[in-house]
Amino acid sequence: MRVDVHIISWTNTWLDECLRSLENEPIKIHMVDAVIGDLAKARENGFSKGIEKYVAWVDPDDVVIPGTFAKCIEVLEENENCSGVYTTDELIDTNGNHISLGWAHDQKPFTDIGFPVELTDGKHHLRVLKREFVEKCMPLKSKMIPEPILNAEIQNYGPLIHIPIIGYKWRIHGGNTFLKYTKEQLDEAIGYVRNLRPAPNV
Repeated sequence: MRVDVHIISWTNTWLDECLRSLENEPIKIHMVDAVIGDLAKARENGFSKGIEKYVAWVDPDDVVIPGTFAKCIEVLEENENCSGVYTTDELIDTNGNHISLGWAHDQKPFTDIGFPVELTDGKHHLRVLKREFVEKCMPLKSKMIPEPILNAEIQNYGPLIHIPIIGYKWRIHGGNTFLKYTKEQLDEAIGYVRNLRPAPNV
């Protein structure tokens, strides 16, 4: 059992470190070209690669903790009714130093930019999702902020189960996409999320 994992090639600064962290994981890596101004399209291209039952993505500036994908597959196989799983992520700086754990609107750096609570539900990296349900959510909504909407929409097909391990190191730096969102893009994404059925917490 493997996971089809796509990486959008928008930066090469930390790509070698990212790929080294994936060397022994039960995955197949698909490098995908960035689509300027349309992250959703690039994600759709990534999800279309491969034929495995499970899909995921890793950003080229981040690091996966060894064994995380194997654990995700194990929990997915034990929970047929879920739509996917996610782990806890560790926020790190450009040098790999610890900042904090998790993804929440009430902690830095998100407080600095007033990031909306509707888009920070805590269900972040590493996410491994069932392909069949990701495909039901196509096309992805919001060109630049598709992931929080996918998080909410896919839970119409089953809960996202939290695996209480640190599985992913999310690098925070000046080039992070979320720092570049406009108010209009945020408002659009919030509108999509609010119109979806409330997602269960697991």
